[in-house]
Amino acid sequence: GAGIRAWLAAYFGGTSAIRRGVLRQAVVLETIDTPTSFLAEVEGVNGIVPNQDLVNTFFNYAHKLKCPTHHRGAWASVFHTFNNGGVHSSHAPFLELQIPAFTLKGQRRPNEKRITSPENVVRSLEGLLRSLSNNLQQLHHSFNFYFFTAWDRHISNGLYLYPVFAMQLPLIFFKTPRPAFRDIRAFLVGLGALAAVVLVSASPIFLLATNEDFVTAARKAFQLEPGALG
Repeated sequence: GAGIRAWLAAYFGGTSAIRRGVLRQAVVLETIDTPTSFLAEVEGVNGIVPNQDLVNTFFNYAHKLKCPTHHRGAWASVFHTFNNGGVHSSHAPFLELQIPAFTLKGQRRPNEKRITSPENVVRSLEGLLRSLSNNLQQLHHSFNFYFFTAWDRHISNGLYLYPVFAMQLPLIFFKTPRPAFRDIRAFLVGLGALAAVVLVSASPIFLLATNEDFVTAARKAFQLEPGALG
């Protein structure tokens, strides 16, 4: 990240007369000899992530060309963000300047034997670059905070709004003039009710987003089509 940070500082703060273009998106490729798969690392400093359209475009091309690409799971991404692991990411300097970017990191995992074709990786990146070149404006139709649960599924920050609204409902009762709501017992009761509302309202949403078995059971129970519920 230090080299990219220095390059960005020279690019935007240099004194040469060369005309500098606008940096709209960026992809950093880090690989090793004979990688078996690639990790799409999206987390940046303090949990900043790029616009999801950028990552989804690459995932679509990689999946179509059978280029093995994976991402961190929801909980792994949460712990990675909690430990501020994104500060060491090569694309973090771009995100700090509000430039959507992610790092494509080549890996060799023990349970994978087949070597990734360099041609498929290059073709996936070519498709991504062509898609970005065809856009006449910055990507802005997707999410800017999310956790991937599959290459085509994610948990967006919109799912957390409903529990937040439910958490605020008990506060209405504290506006009543009755003195019973002002003593410690009522406070504890309200605190317990608040926790119960959060648990009841957030659990189904969280399970639908992270547990494939729960999604399958819900489809069977409500007789939904295979494409329903994500």
